[in-house]
Amino acid sequence: MSRIIIPILCRTVSITLFGCRKKASEATDSSKSSTAAAEAKVKEAKSIALEAYVDGYLLLTTAVTRVQISHVPKQEGLKSPMGQFTNVPRSPPADYRGVSAPNADTLYSITWVDLAEPVVFSHPDMGKRFSLFEMVDLWMTIVQTPGSRPNGGKAAHYLINWSKLEG
Repeated sequence: MSRIIIPILCRTVSITLFGCRKKASEATDSSKSSTAAAEAKVKEAKSIALEAYVDGYLLLTTAVTRVQISHVPKQEGLKSPMGQFTNVPRSPPADYRGVSAPNADTLYSITWVDLAEPVVFSHPDMGKRFSLFEMVDLWMTIVQTPGSRPNGGKAAHYLINWSKLEG
């Protein structure tokens, strides 16, 4: 059976190739326009790739950081489950890589919060101590920074609602 199929396929291909042959002048004009179209597609692909990198790389690195810090069953060391604070009572060790560049002179409390539902964030009266509760989105854009500067260190409650507003 293979002896019959192979010659038929070869004849079909050769008939198709001869039937698609163009005159030399038509082929030159056609190749120029197809080359220009191909170059335009390559340029568009590069533009899309650059935009994807710029918009996506930070989101990806933030997601990796979240996984490294919050995918644990219970609080341990510098890690805790989603929605639970980890209070770090000392400066991070020199080899800590949970975040890209931790400050050596800063004490951290870290949590990752799923905002599928609204969340209330509260802090006690901080007295004269400086405090800053930086809230960032997944692109690391600072959304809000409650702390001692905006409210003088007094106790406060914040409703965090990331749902889309309609109406």
